Amino acid sequence: MTKKLTTHNRFYRTTDERDDALRSKFGTFQSRPSLIANQVARFLWSTSCAFLFS
Repeated sequence: MTKKLTTHNRFYRTTDERDDALRSKFGTFQSRPSLIANQVARFLWSTSCAFLFS
């Protein structure tokens, strides 16, 4: 989600400009966790399966 909406195919003049964009996006995720809930659930499911079958 971050790569797609913030950094993918983007050019930032400075690292500060890039970092500000990332901080802004992470702030959005903190205030609206539902935006990344599916990705987090998929990650948690895959890691729990790896643990169970290792």
